[in-house]
Amino acid sequence: MSEGETLVSLVEKIEKALAIVADRTKKEKLGVTLQKAELELKVASKKSAVVGGKIDIGVSIDASAEKEWSKSHTLTLALTPKAKIALGKEKESETLAATIIEIASAMGRISQAAAGNFNASEASVSIDVEESKDGTLQVVAGGGGTWANSHTIKLTFRPT
Repeated sequence: MSEGETLVSLVEKIEKALAIVADRTKKEKLGVTLQKAELELKVASKKSAVVGGKIDIGVSIDASAEKEWSKSHTLTLALTPKAKIALGKEKESETLAATIIEIASAMGRISQAAAGNFNASEASVSIDVEESKDGTLQVVAGGGGTWANSHTIKLTFRPT
């Protein structure tokens, strides 16, 4: 999968999770409503290639060469829920949504606790999500690759 496809797939998963959160914060009495989300998506990949050999004729000769290259990209995307939200079903999205809703529920209780002396106008939380894969292949010549995605989701909630 190309890096562009990886980003699109990830945005789709997060968007589905946020749609679930926006819907549930509107329908349930959590004390907060999702106002906006800011995604900072970081994709990094690293590849290497190794060529080498060993000859043993009384004297051992071992020669090898290695090349390594890496790249990374960061995409920042601001999302605001629409009035009508289409919900999707996906295990990863539902798991992320459940985590966010638990945090939103706690934020709602916190804003109520602070209501004695202050008006809570909004609250924000950042959630870090990471994915990584690693693979190698080596015979006489070989190579490997690693990719890692580290994302931050910043959510802004407004008390209801």
